[in-house]
Amino acid sequence: MVHARLKLKALFFLTCSFANFVWLCYCNVYLISPSFLAFRWFFFIFLGF
Repeated sequence: MVHARLKLKALFFLTCSFANFVWLCYCNVYLISPSFLAFRWFFFIFLGF
């Protein structure tokens, strides 16, 4: 049971990290404006990924 929960947590973390990475790349390419960069970093720190 514990191992399954750890696996699920790891999978969740990896998925979120990957999604966040893709989102950051998207933002870098398409939405380079100072206000959005500030918002992006706030979100990045807020999510903790």
